[in-house]
Amino acid sequence: MKNPTKPGIKVPALPKHLPSASLAALLDQDLLYQLLFSGESLSEVQAAHLVFEQVCFRRMIFQLTRFTDIRLSDCRVESSDLSGADWNKARLRRTVFTGCRLLGASLVEAIFEDVRFHDCVVEKANFTWALFPSARFEKCDLRDASFSGADLSGVVFDQCNLSGADLSEAILVGADLRTSVIDGIRVGVKELQGAIIAPIQAAQVVGLLGIVVKEEEDLAV
Repeated sequence: MKNPTKPGIKVPALPKHLPSASLAALLDQDLLYQLLFSGESLSEVQAAHLVFEQVCFRRMIFQLTRFTDIRLSDCRVESSDLSGADWNKARLRRTVFTGCRLLGASLVEAIFEDVRFHDCVVEKANFTWALFPSARFEKCDLRDASFSGADLSGVVFDQCNLSGADLSEAILVGADLRTSVIDGIRVGVKELQGAIIAPIQAAQVVGLLGIVVKEEEDLAV
């Protein structure tokens, strides 16, 4: 069976059966391996240098958490709420977010390697200066999200809403925007070099750049 995500994006390597555990006693520098966490609320919890490997999170509440320098490897995050979370400089590898809320989450200078976001609300999230060596967004609400200065080379935005997103100073070489809504995105000519758009989006992009297109008969005589 072929991987349905972007070619080259690896899926998490997770065991079929994971023992259930609790994050109630979470401490700095904890290393948590091959576990399932479900239905817990960690709102406003702060911790540093956490490492999760081969872990599944289900229906977790991470609202307003502050996890400094967190690491996720071979993880799944399902139907969880990360609204307002501060996970700046996070490092994520082979991780999938599905059905999650990241409203206003901050992932500044984070690194996303083999990461997939599916059917997530990522409105107003902050990915400033983040790196996306291999990532894909599918059916995500990314309205007013900030990717300012981020390296989005090769990232696929499949059926996403990027209305009002800030792509200023971002690198978009090979970034695929063809099936997404790009109304009002903040982007310049330099950033758009190498980006992939659909023919129907071309006129819209021209408008975003402030260029006025007129038919020949409209020329002044």
